This record gives sequence, C-alpha cells and structure tokens, in this order.
Amino acid sequence: MFLERHVCPCYMKDSHLACSNQESSYRRHPMLLPETPSAPADNSDFQSIFDEAVKEYNKKTNGNITSDPLLVELGSCTSVDDILAVFHRRDEDLRAPRCNLERFLIPILNVLCKVSPIIVDGVGLVFPPAKAPADFICAGIGILLSAAKGVHTYRKALADLFSRIRHFFARLEVHTKTEIPLTMAMKRIFIEIMTEVLSILAIATKEIKRPVTIIYLKRLIKNKDIKDSLQKLDTLTQAESSMAQAEIHSITLNVQRNQLRDRLRTWLSPPDPSQNHNLACRAHNEWTSQWLFQNTIFNKWKSTGSSSLLWLYGKRGSGKTVICSTIIEDIMALRDAGRAYVSYFYFDSRDTTKRSYQDLLHSLLFQLSAQSNHSFDTLSRLHSKHDHGTRLPSDDAMMECLKDMLSTADPNSTYIIVDALDQCPHTSGITSPRGHVLNLLKKLVELHLPNLYVCVTSRPEVDIRLVLEPLTPNRLSLHGGNGKIMKSFLRLPRLLVYGRAKRGLQRRKQVVTR
Repeated sequence: MFLERHVCPCYMKDSHLACSNQESSYRRHPMLLPETPSAPADNSDFQSIFDEAVKEYNKKTNGNITSDPLLVELGSCTSVDDILAVFHRRDEDLRAPRCNLERFLIPILNVLCKVSPIIVDGVGLVFPPAKAPADFICAGIGILLSAAKGVHTYRKALADLFSRIRHFFARLEVHTKTEIPLTMAMKRIFIEIMTEVLSILAIATKEIKRPVTIIYLKRLIKNKDIKDSLQKLDTLTQAESSMAQAEIHSITLNVQRNQLRDRLRTWLSPPDPSQNHNLACRAHNEWTSQWLFQNTIFNKWKSTGSSSLLWLYGKRGSGKTVICSTIIEDIMALRDAGRAYVSYFYFDSRDTTKRSYQDLLHSLLFQLSAQSNHSFDTLSRLHSKHDHGTRLPSDDAMMECLKDMLSTADPNSTYIIVDALDQCPHTSGITSPRGHVLNLLKKLVELHLPNLYVCVTSRPEVDIRLVLEPLTPNRLSLHGGNGKIMKSFLRLPRLLVYGRAKRGLQRRKQVVTR
C-alpha cells in the first residue's frame, strides 16, 4: 500500500546530515556539542498496544479485520485516489453528489498516507501481512462504510463522526510539513491516537449493525463509548501539542548552543590533534595493544584515580606516540559508552600550532566543552567575561576555567592525555613553554580530584624528569627493562614480514637450482 512505500523526505535529509557530520576534520574525536541525553523511550510495547486494539476491534465488530479481504485489497493501493476507488467499488453511492462523506474522508486519508511512514520508521511494528497501523484505520473506515451501505439516513451520523476524526488528524498533519524527526515518545502518542480511532470505528460499526432506530443512529456521535474515545483523543492531541512545543523549544536551544559552539571555536582557534592521532593509529598492531593492556603499571594507573599520573618515557623511535594513541583509543571506548570524558593533545615540533602552552590549553578546553554541558557552560561563561569573545583570555583565566570543568560532581572520569611533551620548546631564562606545561601538569595532579587521570609521554629530558618523577610512581620506561619487551613487540610485525619474504626468496632459489 502507499503507506508502506512512501518515504518521508525528512529522514533522508537527516541521514545525509548525519553522514556529513561524520566527515568532520575531528574524525576520531568529533568536536560536536552533545545534546542533553534523554531517557530512551520504551517502544517494546508499541506492538502490543496496537495488537490489543486490533483484538478489541474484532471483538466489538464480531469479525477479523486482519483477514478481511478489504485489508488485502488496500494493500495494492499507492495513492488516496486508489483507496477511494476501492471504497467506490464497494459502495457506488459514495460518488453521488448528495453524499458529502468524501470531503471528510479525503483529508483523513491524506493525513494517514503522510503520517504512517513517519510513525512506523524506527518503531518496528509488524502486522500480518506486514501492514502499518494506518492500513487498519483505512480498512476500518471501509468496513464501516460497507455496513452503512444503502441506508442514506446513516450519512449524517457518519459525516459528524468523520468530521471529528478529521479535526484530530489535522494536528498530526503538522508533523508531515516539518523536517524535524519524531521522538519515540511522540510516536507513542501517534500510535495511541491510531488505537483510539480504530476503537471509534469499531463502536460505530457495531452500532450500525445493531437493529436500532434511525433517530438513535443520527445521534451516533453522542454514544457514550464514542464520546469517551473522542475525549481520549482530545487528551492525546493536547499532549501531542505540549510535547511538540517542548521539542521546538529544545531544538531552538540546541541551535543556539551550536551557534555559540562555533563562536567558541573561532575564538580559541584550537589546533586539531586528531590529525596526529589518526596517523599514529595506522601503526597499531595487536601486539602493541597486548603489551599495553597486560602491563601492570598501566592497569594500576587506570584503577587508581585521585589525579593519577602515568608517565611513559623513552628514546626517539621507542614507540611512545603509537602507545599513546592506543591509550587514547582505549579511553575513547569508555567515552563512547558514556562512562568517561577524554581530552588529548599531540605536541609536534613540525606544526607551529602544536608547540605552545596556549595551544594545549585551547585544545583541552574546547574538547571538554564538546563532551559535557557543564564544561560547555563553563567555557561559555569565560567567553562572556571576555566581551563575548572580543578579547582572548589570559593563561591564568584558562587554567581556572579548566579547573572549574574538572571540579564537578559528574561521576564520569576525565582523562587528559599529552604526547611528545619533549617537543614543546624548552628555553633558558624566563619560564619556557615546556615549563608552563609542566606547571600545569603539576597543578592538575595536586588537585587530587577523584575522577581525574593524566597521562604524559616524552623523552626522559632532565627538566621533565625533575618535575614528573616526584609526582607519580606510575612511570613506564620504553627503552629499558620492560621497554625492551615493548621494542620487540613493535618490531615483531616487521620481523614476521621479513621472515616470510626471506623464506619465499629461499624457495624461489631452490626452484631455480633444480
């Protein structure tokens, strides 16, 4: 039927937007403002709600709508005109000028055709033979018309009834003219409206089949059961209206926050660490992860908390950056599960935007603001205090902002991971950029926050050792002791490839000799 084949264009557009968002330059860590998480709607009983409505319909009409030939016949319809043609074949009087039922039916059928795919999408309703709720409504209307066939005095009563149903459906039609997708809670209301309409059709069909006086039929709309169902419909449409207003308000707030997020990005101009991260991830292999996740020091750091610091150090080429990216990936899995926040940075002597203390702070602040509303609001206040972004914040102001972000009652852990600290410039005399970063790390550890975890990788430079060694016992050398094992793990894939190539060359030599 048309209801099954029609695809709402708003879902096509949303899927396109979702794909385009994934193409962000922050591929491994998209800098997107999160929406406030809402409790997921339970749609497990959607099927049972409408199943029960179908059973009640069958009970009231003493029939079986699921196996009714009309439902099967409507299955081949692809438009409202096709549906009306089916009704006309069953009752030629519907075409008569004196019959004004079509002017009420057409708006109802139009809404059903437009709303049905929006409701069914993502709900998972399945009815034999794979019919949508709106199909049953159309079949119920057809059965009601057939029951009233040939008795013109019924037309006024049915016109009053269809007029009321059209009034309720007019509210639903609003959602077919917007590109805002329905929430599961809104879909539930739509399903409940469909069940009440099916109940009204069942009661009307039952009353028309009953041998009662024409005067009573003209007052069909005043039937107690129908009045109760109409009252429920009124309540449901009021709830739908309130929910729609709340959703519009929420969407407006999200738009405003996303616009502010863009202004914050322009204001801070944070460097993109995901470029370095993605490059490092290409060098991953299962042996690196195996070595890391079995390491006692690493596991102790992850379980300690209270501003725990992990320092991985090694000579050039010892695999620090590869291991750092492996740690980031491990923590990102916690973030994706909603259990952690992660902010990372790769110092890079070849990139002028990833050398300074300010580059680090800008990146950390912006990443954290994209992961929690508390952090976003904290950074927004800093933006407002600096004339809404017309002035850049001082180092001290950014440090206080970072402390405020971390000092929250949020149960999620926060991980700050910094790679290649030795590539941050170190100069003599006044405090160097690297000195500022070391002071920052020291302040973070001394906060003793229960859910803060800090990880740093670097070469074992003297100034770095003097600051980090007293701060933590969680120190992991990659060029001595266990580091020799790490080096062999990093070399293992290359050795395996070399071994295969060497064996292949030997076999070819043997063939030539023979």
